[in-house]
Amino acid sequence: MSNKQYTGKDIKALTDREHVRLRTQVYLGNMHPAEYSIPDLTSEKFKIKEVEFIPAVYKAIGEIIDNSLDEFAQIKSKIKLLKIEADSKAGRYTITDNGRGVPIDKHSTGKPTPQVVFGQLRSGRNFDETDVGVIGQNGVGSACTNYCSTDFEVTITREGKKYYQKFVDGALKASNPKITTVAASRSGTEVTFQLDPDVFKSVALPNELIRNRAIEIAMTNPDITVEYNGERYRYKKGIEEVVQNFAAKGSYHAFTIKEKHIEGEFYVIFDVRDSIEELMCTWVNSSFLFDGGKINTQFFNAFFDATITQLQKEAKKQKSEVTRNDVRQNLLVLANIRLKSPEYDSQAKTRLTGPDLRKEISGMVQDQWKAFVRKNSEWLGEVLERATERHHRQEDKKAIADHQKGRGKRVEGLLDATSRVRSECQVLITEGLSAKSQISEARDPETTAAFALTGKVNNVYGNTPAQVLKMGKLTDLLSAIGLTPGKRAVRSDLNYGKVVIATDADFDGDDIFTILINLFYQFWPELFDKNYEPIVYRLVAPNVCLVKGKHRLHFSNRAEYDKARTKYKGYEVRYYKGLGSMTMSDWEMILSGKTDTMIPIIDDGKMTSTLKLLFSEDAEPRKAWLTAV
Repeated sequence: MSNKQYTGKDIKALTDREHVRLRTQVYLGNMHPAEYSIPDLTSEKFKIKEVEFIPAVYKAIGEIIDNSLDEFAQIKSKIKLLKIEADSKAGRYTITDNGRGVPIDKHSTGKPTPQVVFGQLRSGRNFDETDVGVIGQNGVGSACTNYCSTDFEVTITREGKKYYQKFVDGALKASNPKITTVAASRSGTEVTFQLDPDVFKSVALPNELIRNRAIEIAMTNPDITVEYNGERYRYKKGIEEVVQNFAAKGSYHAFTIKEKHIEGEFYVIFDVRDSIEELMCTWVNSSFLFDGGKINTQFFNAFFDATITQLQKEAKKQKSEVTRNDVRQNLLVLANIRLKSPEYDSQAKTRLTGPDLRKEISGMVQDQWKAFVRKNSEWLGEVLERATERHHRQEDKKAIADHQKGRGKRVEGLLDATSRVRSECQVLITEGLSAKSQISEARDPETTAAFALTGKVNNVYGNTPAQVLKMGKLTDLLSAIGLTPGKRAVRSDLNYGKVVIATDADFDGDDIFTILINLFYQFWPELFDKNYEPIVYRLVAPNVCLVKGKHRLHFSNRAEYDKARTKYKGYEVRYYKGLGSMTMSDWEMILSGKTDTMIPIIDDGKMTSTLKLLFSEDAEPRKAWLTAV
């Protein structure tokens, strides 16, 4: 226990500026690089792009942009122009709008109103009830950006006057305002700022991210022209122009809503993406929900329920049942929503938490459902066909049910982990009993399990679930992992967070590895989805081990060792034939994660064609490939 004295000197009273710069994440969100999936609006075809950036940096820029959008939302003007000039690598931006301009009179605090707006926390115009579509609500955005900038310049044109003021060092200092006379017809606000590298680890953002943001603003606001580094964007029909571009065949449907506190459109698009899961990209008050939120869930719930109810009667005639999995395949929804007083999980505004719109969204879908059915009968037929095929595979269904009955029972040959937090556990699938025995000695019994495959492992390419579940050893393996052929692999339901195939680095080991990958991919391709954390790994056993005292080094093959051998004179060289020849020390190194021996297996987009080449009954392509190698 510490004996340190506790006095009033230990209590710090920070200014707003000091607190924002010290605890920036409270105001602007995550201060560390993060990877997000965003729709690439610069592409002719719909695609999701992975972009890495610091969310707080992106939010700091967005706060100034959002001010302009809030101004446009509250005025009627035929020409609304937003300009974004960006040096995204250097973190310098100029945001200009032709709105009314911030008032340049003296505020009740005694300071010029622009100095209050841009230099004082908790100042703004949206604290009272806001209009539908307004973004800013808390009065912290502009000042936060100012506090996090080395210099911040404000130029306002309003009522025949031009106001200029410069803040430096995170608004620690502010110049006296300079007011000159200009043409009365001109109005607007321009903000130029340089983000402070002393606040952010990096002020750089991908240029494509800011360009994407410019397009988002234009497509969600048909009355606004957006200029980004000299390139202009205008969508007179709004987001529907983007939808039409993505849905080249016209296979989409719009649900529209207009209530007191919500307006917008939900565009359901078919057959533009190949996925077993649905995807919804939502913009609320012109801002993209990186982490989705309640509105996405509520729309899909209403849409799925309506589809299932529509097909229920016909499905019953065919002795089948439509589920959400039948509906969600290849489904894409783009939504442009304008909300009054939206609620978010944080100031970063990446996830919408309220208000609850279940009633309004459900009512919208129900009221417009007949029109949807008339236009999309072909798609509804495809959903029914998927459901019918699935439910008519009686043999598979029985085999699956029998397999599931055995879940939770002891699996013969499984040396299980003891932890109840199964996502932290891993299972090593070994080629034989010898490696399993060594793992049992070296492992952490709480988190590491082992399962030995003995005997021949069959090629299951093209097999049905029922055929696979007749293979006893594979059935035991699947029971151990928590997998059922014909059922999606829900990661949270699996018995392990990692499935590691630990076979020898020889032809037999490669054969077993490939056969197991074929098994897993054929029935659970979602395990290899690059958009999620890897779950299937291969353990590459060392072929060469160097030992010097307590220091050990592993090389996966002789060639790799030969390239580096001159660096390790004086080391004892040991050659391993397989996993069974490794020592306890080697296993302890591998299982502790001290060696880079576990390779994640992820679908690179070619797994289907590669496995077909290796395992399909059509041998001619395989012969041609082998001949060419």
